[in-house]
Amino acid sequence: MLNVDLNARPTFTETVEVHLDTVQRFRATFELPEDVDLDALTQQYGQPDPAAPWSAPGDKALLRRVWIGWQDVQDKKNKQTIEFSEGARDYLLSVVTIRAAVAKAFFDGIAGARRKN
Repeated sequence: MLNVDLNARPTFTETVEVHLDTVQRFRATFELPEDVDLDALTQQYGQPDPAAPWSAPGDKALLRRVWIGWQDVQDKKNKQTIEFSEGARDYLLSVVTIRAAVAKAFFDGIAGARRKN
């Protein structure tokens, strides 16, 4: 049985694996956009390219639209939890390796792909 809420967009949460000095993980929550939103982004920026999220402005625009929350993100110095905000999200999107990892998690999530552990 399919359970849906016709008054809300579906959301899903994926583990994001970021390769910096060590492998770090956090959970990102995404909202599935309406197809008209995706069509508008595609018309403006071209087709999103999950293989090269660092090179396409459309991928940043898409992630700004769909990335709506997170868990397990903290400040490196004081170990305090960083709450989700548009400003903090935009900062993380400016870091190429983080943006690539978030894009991979989003596209894997919507495709139902299984990643290797």
